[in-house]
Formats: sequence, C-alpha cells, structure tokens
Amino acid sequence: MIAEVGGSLPLRFLSLFLPTAAALALMVGTLYVRDVSAARLIGSHDAAQLARLHAEIIAAEFRAVRSDLLFLAEQRSLREFLAAGDAEAKMALAEEFRLFCARKGIYDQIRFLDEKGWERVRVNDQGGAPVIVPDVLLQPKARRYYFARTLPLGSGEIYVSPFDLNVEQDRIEQPPKPVIRFGTPVFDREGHKRGILVLNYLGAGLLGMLEETATGFRGAAMLVNRDGFWLRGPDPAADWAFMNGRERSFAGDHAEAWKTIAAAERGEASTAEGIFAFETAHPSVPRGGSPPWIGATGAAVDDHFVKVIAFLPAAALLERSRSLLGRLLAVSAIALGTLAALAWFLARASATREEALHRLRASEERLHILSQQLLTAQEEERRRVARDLHDDLGQVATALCIDLGRIAQLPDGPRRTEALERARTSAQGVLDRMHAISARLRPALLDDLGLEDAIRSCLGEYAASTGIEVVANLACARRDLPATASENLFRILQEALTNTARHAHTQRVHVALAVDAGHATLSVRDEGAGFDPVAVPPGSFGLAGIRERTALLGGACEILSAPGRGAEVRVSVPLPTPAQRATPAEARP
Repeated sequence: MIAEVGGSLPLRFLSLFLPTAAALALMVGTLYVRDVSAARLIGSHDAAQLARLHAEIIAAEFRAVRSDLLFLAEQRSLREFLAAGDAEAKMALAEEFRLFCARKGIYDQIRFLDEKGWERVRVNDQGGAPVIVPDVLLQPKARRYYFARTLPLGSGEIYVSPFDLNVEQDRIEQPPKPVIRFGTPVFDREGHKRGILVLNYLGAGLLGMLEETATGFRGAAMLVNRDGFWLRGPDPAADWAFMNGRERSFAGDHAEAWKTIAAAERGEASTAEGIFAFETAHPSVPRGGSPPWIGATGAAVDDHFVKVIAFLPAAALLERSRSLLGRLLAVSAIALGTLAALAWFLARASATREEALHRLRASEERLHILSQQLLTAQEEERRRVARDLHDDLGQVATALCIDLGRIAQLPDGPRRTEALERARTSAQGVLDRMHAISARLRPALLDDLGLEDAIRSCLGEYAASTGIEVVANLACARRDLPATASENLFRILQEALTNTARHAHTQRVHVALAVDAGHATLSVRDEGAGFDPVAVPPGSFGLAGIRERTALLGGACEILSAPGRGAEVRVSVPLPTPAQRATPAEARP
C-alpha cells in the first residue's frame, strides 16, 4: 500500500500544480495583452492629439499672416505712394513697413514689387532690427516663381509659396532660413494693378513652437511637404534635403506609412515601425475651410500644404507593458514556488488519505451527494456564462451580418475587399470575445480613458462595422463620474445603437452626451423606420433593459418614435457632486 501511494504522488502533484500554473500563466498573458492594447490605444490618442494641436497652431499662425498681408495691401501710405510716386511717399511707405516688421517680429522681408518685377520698397529684418534697403540694393524679381504666380491674381486673392529655404542671388542664404512667401496683387485707387506685396514669413519661430509643444511626447513630431520631403524630423541632416539636390525624404524612409498619409487629409497609419498620426495643414485656408482651388476670395491659387505627423515608435508603445510583464513574471515566479510547495503538501496529504479510504466507507454516500451538488452548481454557472456570451456576442454577430449584407451588394473592387476584411475581422472578434468576456465585467476604456473617450471609441467601431454614419455631439464637463453612472450610460448607448442597427434601416444616427455638475443626458436618435412605442411587446428586452438601467440610476427615460419618423432614446440621470460623494453616510439624513 505504501509503495502504491509513493508511486502516485508525482502524478497527484502534477495534477494539482500544472492546471493552476497554466491558469496563472494565462492570467499573466491576458493582463499583458490587455495592457499592450490599452497602451496602444492611449499612444494612438496622444499622437492624434499632438498632430491635431500642431495643425491648429499652423492654421492660426497662417491666418494671422494672411490678415497682415491684406491689411498692408490696403494701407493708405501704399495708395499714396502709388498715386504720387515721389521720394517722400516712398520713404513714408518704407518706414511703415519697417515699423510693422519690428512690431510683428515674424517677417524676414516685407516688399513691394512693381508690375515689372522690380523691388520698389524693401525692408529686411536684420536679426530683429529691421532696416530699409537702399534703392541701389533693390533687385529685379520678375523671374522668381512667386512673382509669376502672384501677379495674375485678383483683388483679395493670395499666393502661398512652398515652405522652403530663402534664396538670395540664386544661392541658399546661410545660415539656412526657412521661409514661406505670401503674396497678393496691389491696386491703385482707380483699380489698376500696380504690382504685388510680398511677406517673407520666418518659419523658424513656427518650428520652435511645434518643438516646444511636443515636449514630453514619447515619440517624434515631424513636418513634411506635399511630396513627402522632410521639413522637420528626428534627423536634422535630412531636413530640407530637397533644397540641396538630395533624395532623402519621409516618403523614402517610411514608404509604407506614406501610402496612407499621402492619400488622406488626416488619420492614422499603423505599421511595424509604430503609429503615425497625421493631419494636413493648408497654409492657404483656415483649418476646416474650403480647399483653395474653389477660388474663394482670400484663397491661394496653389495649395502647398504640409503634413503634420506625430510618430510613436513600437518600442515606446511596448516600454511600459514590458516593464509590467517583468514585474508580473517576478511575482509569478514567487507564486509558482509557493504553489509548488503547497501542491506537494496537498498531494502527499491526498495520498495519505487514500491509504485510509477503507476506513471512511461510511462517508462515501455523503461525498457522492456533495459531488452531485457540485456538478449542479457547475452546470448552473456554465448556463449563466453561456447566456452572458450569447448576449454580448449578439452585437458582434449583428455587425457581421450587416457587413455580409453589404458585401453582397458591392461589386468586386477595393470597397468589397475592405468589407470582406472587416467581416473577417468581426468573425475573429467573435472568437476573441469568447475568451475575454468572462473577465471583462465592464468596458476597459471606461477605466482607462473615461466615459467621453470610451463613447468616441465605441462610435468609431460602430460606424466601421455597420456602415451607419454617426453624428456625435459630446460635451463632458466632468471627468470624475461615478463608476456606476459611467458603466450604465455606456451600456444604454450600446443597447440603443444595437437596436438602431437591427431595426431602424437608417444611414445616419445622432448621438449626444451632455454632462454637467449635476446631471448627465444621453440621446440616441435615428432617421429610420420608427415604431409605435405603445405597441412594443413586454418581452422586448432591449428597451426594457434601457429603462431598468435608467431606473437603477434614479433617472428618467423617454422613448420618442412614430412609424416612418425615426426614433429617439433620451436618458437623463442625476449625478452626485464631489462634495456629496465625500459626505460620510452617517452624516446624511
């Protein structure tokens, strides 16, 4: 008997140790994968925010330059010089240019060129101390591209040159001076075109602002022109290479990312190198304005746009996650050692008890009943998990069905291929969620980013999977929302969007969220088939669930709809103020 027990001891030990060790390894792996996913999401958000900020800085700076140019073109002293043409009027104009240059501090040159291309008045910045250039040093510029492009324009129209280095006497000025030339035609009082006004905008200050705002970003902030050449990047040797006849460019260094960046105004290119968030800045139009080729007054004929790129390397994305993995592995090693000792002790105790089984026959029936109860409880738990899996996967299955329906209607081509890939991704998502749903008691985005960003992510995924356009208006004045309120509002939004995808037959849905100090209001409105709220059967779990969650939060729920007139789900819930949340329970009435 002793020999039998000794022979079974290693097997007993392994049967106890291996499943628990495997569960621990699975838990560590799951935590690592989730942390990598969260780090990537946060990194993508940070990069997009930086790219958006840089584009807004550029747009604001160039709005000011356009305003300055049109202001100077309408100045009285310029009109008087055009009318009189004498030395006194010319000196008055030059002095006004000099004072303007000194006050602004962002222009390398302010020039008036006559209709034949000769510089008539010119002011040079001279390192922050503007000077009026003597007549003997004024030069002909008729052959320069910016003169040829500006002179044919009409009143109020502006030409914007490429962002390049200043050239004097057919040579790049040393030290290199990044400039953008803004030009507009000048007319006399009779409406005759008399020449052009040119502002040489100093780009160094703008590049400095972009560099300053990128401080603290874990990656690199980049600026490239429309052809993919470096204007500002991590390697100074590559900057302005196109001005020196060299071929070094962003398009060559990051060819895969450039395919996406060159084809879109804004977005994200994700490659093996990392994440490239990008925005397009048009010097000729305000951010969000009309493209310059429409021909609106004040728009440029040529659109020399630049691409603002925030690059987050893959190594930076994984740095924190790898550190977490190292700590998890260290803790796991300690836990496995403890587990091995405990498993050996339990295995030996089990083997010892096996030796005395013949003396415990009387307890066999009781153990049998206990086993039955355990199996019953286990089956009940499995049914509950299966029900949760069914409910959660219903939304993914709905999106997959919609994608497949759209694929059937699309001809062969890129859009069909894209839709097929999305459908395949959705199917893979079903498998992934089956493994993750039991551990995901609440949306991870709510913990990582908060309600507003979680909703934005949800709406983006919804639009991509269903093809329904989402018009969002989110205004979240509070970030310290109670977890219960955030989770239930998020679940209400999910259920409402699912109902829209299943029943509304619409191409657009409007989502509005307003959160102030004391209330949160959520509205989901579609333009689809609509229904009669009175005729909804009691077994409609979607609307019933929305009402139940709203009641749990002590709020009010309205279902507004009519056949053929769309539907709206409007939820309003009260929120405790930070002072109320901090009040001890015993102090409350």
